[in-house]
Amino acid sequence: MVPALKILVALQILSSTTPVVGRNPKRGLPLVQGSESDLEKASSGQCSWFYNWSPNPPASAHTGLEFVPMQWGRENVAQFINTVQMNGAKTILAFNEPDLSGQSNIPASEAVQLWQQHIQPLKSAGVRLGNPAISSAPSGLPWLASFVKACTGCTIDFLVVHWYGEGADNFSRYLASVHAQFPQHPVWITEFADSSTNAGDIAIFMETALKYLDDQSWVEKYAWFALASNRAHAPLDLLDRSGNLNTLGLSYIAGLNLKARRTHARRRRLSVGTY
Repeated sequence: MVPALKILVALQILSSTTPVVGRNPKRGLPLVQGSESDLEKASSGQCSWFYNWSPNPPASAHTGLEFVPMQWGRENVAQFINTVQMNGAKTILAFNEPDLSGQSNIPASEAVQLWQQHIQPLKSAGVRLGNPAISSAPSGLPWLASFVKACTGCTIDFLVVHWYGEGADNFSRYLASVHAQFPQHPVWITEFADSSTNAGDIAIFMETALKYLDDQSWVEKYAWFALASNRAHAPLDLLDRSGNLNTLGLSYIAGLNLKARRTHARRRRLSVGTY
């Protein structure tokens, strides 16, 4: 093949492998510390929002994705209202897994007091409020039930939960139980992933789970854990060790299903091959 024609064919194949998708209003990203520069990779994909377990966005967050601030625990909670208003946020998250001793570890009674004093006042400024994000451990739902019962005068615009485990059926059953217990609230799943060590099982889980989440009218937002590379539990990450979208990233950010990912990979191999 003559050089000019070879270049033309390569360009045509490369352009045909570029995913063209719109933003999914449900789909978001948890941005782990150290991966701030990678957020740009999600700027033209399906994700529409992100958070970083902090009240403040990273300095480099100019991607068109909505930032949702979070009050992780007790520390600096008195400054949360001012920080949220300064950043112009319209939705907030609060208290990360307060039911676990290894996380924010806040008893429900104390969380109620902190919420009423430092979070509830944001409602009068038009900010939507998400309840403390419970884990999927056995302690999670009882903690949430205690919080909701005790938090008189509190506004909960949406429920926030996390889930880790194996199998899409277990995931959907857990979310269905949350919805059955609190049917009046839409649900955000701000951390979820399959804890299998098998990459193929994780990929199949993601594809099945995303369809389920997109199909449920009561699921308002969700975020796979996590946008990161080079972590110890790399099979769950959306980036490979070079910082490029891996198999999961192509599914979650680029919106390619299993068949499309295989076609995408095959065409990319052709585009850099010899003609």
